[in-house]
Parts: sequence; structure tokens; C-alpha cells
Amino acid sequence: MYLLGEFWKAIRERILFFRYDLLFLVSRRYFGFLLGSAILSVLLIFYAFFTAADAQSQLAAWCGVAVTLSPYLVTFLKESTTPYETAERSKTAEDLYNTLKGDDTVGFETVKLPCNEWVTTSKNLNSSILRQPHISLELFNGDYEKLILNKWHELRSEQREYLIFKINKPGYLFNESKVALVGDFFNADQKAIVAKTSYFASTITNELCGTVVKSANGAKKFYTDNKLPIELGTGHLVTLGNSNMSNHIGITLLVKTSDNQIILWSQTSGAQQNKDEIVATGSGSMDWQDYKGKRPANLLALVKTAMIREAVEESTLNPIQREKLFNDTMVTGYFRWVSRGGKPEFVGIAKTDLMALQFTPERKEVDNVQNNKQLFNKNVRSVDELLKGIESLRESYKISVSLDFLFWQLKEYMEKPNSEEYNKVAEFWDLPHQH
Repeated sequence: MYLLGEFWKAIRERILFFRYDLLFLVSRRYFGFLLGSAILSVLLIFYAFFTAADAQSQLAAWCGVAVTLSPYLVTFLKESTTPYETAERSKTAEDLYNTLKGDDTVGFETVKLPCNEWVTTSKNLNSSILRQPHISLELFNGDYEKLILNKWHELRSEQREYLIFKINKPGYLFNESKVALVGDFFNADQKAIVAKTSYFASTITNELCGTVVKSANGAKKFYTDNKLPIELGTGHLVTLGNSNMSNHIGITLLVKTSDNQIILWSQTSGAQQNKDEIVATGSGSMDWQDYKGKRPANLLALVKTAMIREAVEESTLNPIQREKLFNDTMVTGYFRWVSRGGKPEFVGIAKTDLMALQFTPERKEVDNVQNNKQLFNKNVRSVDELLKGIESLRESYKISVSLDFLFWQLKEYMEKPNSEEYNKVAEFWDLPHQH
């Protein structure tokens, strides 16, 4: 029974579409494939069981079955066809975003970043985050992902078509278990509730809402404006607790090296987000393993763990360097990305003993070249250089939303000498103060 349980967990974690029975199993055209896969799985399991020498070998073989079957499932869905070939923001969504009046979350305001994207954030909250408060963590009691998908039950077929459409687009789209932020964490209890979700769940909720998906000739199309997380009466973004979105947590970390440079990458065209845009040293989303691996009791400790992992992965640092990668990491702010269903995002800064040349891009996701030109990191030896560097980057490149928010925040802080926020950032990054 133990081995069966371990195999069951391996299947749940490894097979990309295991969770999406709600979307695919109900479709009769997949019945033959699913039945064939089930028969093949049983045969492979029995083969592994009877040929393995001991229980440990059996477990390894069974996990191998899960790994073996995964690409077949991906290939199958890539071969599935959909009449839809384009997806874009609907006019209704565009109008609502451009006239967004606020956020139902107390203390939040709307901000239009220089990259022309809307976010909501709270300056008071971000000032509090800079003090690195202890925000306790609690795990959601129940199946959060299923709960969210059930709220979209009337659009089940549209979700299925959209996911197939996304998988068949150029680039890579794969499913991973993610951490969702279920409700607001800046409450009287100073407590955050997190839950297990997946990247696909966010794709067919956060990314799909407010989208019009069309066939090549425009004859077939469907809208998802009724799922926008904006109250039509007030024009406000709904709170996370009232949202119908998966809301996996995004994270962005900007690293300053020992030779006083900030490490920047160009996102490759194969990525799902921020294609061909300038991104921070580590930029992505919080994996379930970030939570499951260490089970931190503090929200900001969890955020830092995810930030460091992303920076390490995208910089191809070796294990020895990982041990001394960051002297310290500081979470600086939080915002909600309006056009992605109001998903939660954390940003932060770090410093390292490593030099800039020791950072090499993981070229599947990021690069240090754009338009055949070397993307040079910016020198940040003083507050003045930081501010000038931000303006220079904005003038020269298209900046990702999360990095642009971090730039916006740093600019707000560093243009107010002697403020608490100014002093904390300047001291953390060892920046000489302005006079």
C-alpha cells in the first residue's frame, strides 16, 4: 500500500494533465486515448513490480512510469486541434482597466506604470513590508484549485479550447504546482493563507479573463468578460478573498553584485510572459516546492525562498556559488497585476559577494543579448546612478511589468532623501547618500 501511495503521489506531481480531468475527461473524443493510456500504465506497473529486485527499485521504476507517460500526454494535446488562433484583450476589459477607480482592498490605490500597465498597491503596506514584519502562514483547508475551477463551470469547454490554443502556440508551456495567495495578508491577525494551485489553473483563469479568443477568419469567438475581477457598479478590483482567479504568487528579485552592478536579463521569445522584455535577475512565480520544502512559518521568508530560487535558476549558478549567493535579501513591495486577473506579486532586492561576470543566463528562459546587442548591466554605485540607470533603461528598452513596478517603487523612495524608505534601501545596498 505504501508503494501504491508513493506511485499515486508521483502521478499527481508529474503527469501534466492529471488535475485537468474536469476539463478533458468529460470530453468523449479523448475516451479512447485515456483508456489506452490506462491499460498501458497498468501493464508498465506490473512489469516494474515483477522485474524490480526490492521495494526501493519498485518505487523508482513506478516513478519512471509516470515520467515516461508525461511526454505522451503533452504530445497528444499538442496534436489536438482547436479552431481558435488568436487571443487578445477585449474592448470591455480594456475600458474597465483604463477607468479602474480603485481596489476594494483597504488602503490600495491604482497606479499606471510607465510601461502602460495598471497595478494596485498600497504605499503604507509597502513601507511596512520594508521593515520585514512577521506575517504568519496558514495552509488553506480544502482543495483550492478545484474550488476555483468550479467557479468557471459554465466556461468549461472554453477553458479547454484556450488551454489547447496556448499549448499549440510557439514557445513552451508546461504545468507546475504553484502557491496561491488566498486572501489579504495585511489584516489585524498579520496572517496569510496560502494554497496549492497550478500554472494551468492560472492560465485558464487569471490569463483567460477579459480575453476574446477568435478563429482565423473571426467566424468563431468567445468572450470571458463576465469573469473579470472588477465590480461593474464601483469599478473597483475585487479583493483576493472574493476573487474567482487561481492567483498564484509572482516574484521578482533584483540583485546588486560586489562590483556594484545590477543583473538584468532579456526574456526569451519562448517564455509565456514578458517576451523580449527586460526582466530582473530572478523573475517568475512561487513553486509549491518553495513552501513544501521548508514549510516556513513566515510569509516573507517564503517569498525570499522563491526569489532566491528563481535568481539561481535563471543565472545558472553552480552549487558552490549558491551557498554564498546572497548576503541578504529584502522584500520591498507588493502589488496586484490588474490585467492578469489582479494576481499577487512581490518584489525585492538582494546583494551578493559574486561579481557580475559570474552570472550567466539560462538561455531557455533569459539572455543577456537583445537585438544582437549585448545587454549591459547598470552600474549602481550611488543613489544618483540608480536613478539615472532606471531612466536610461526605460528609455532604451521595454521593461517587464514587475521590474517596472520595482523601478517605480525605488524611484519613489530614493527621490525622498532622509525618509525611512530611502534610508533602508540606501543602507541595504550600501549606496552613498545624496547631499
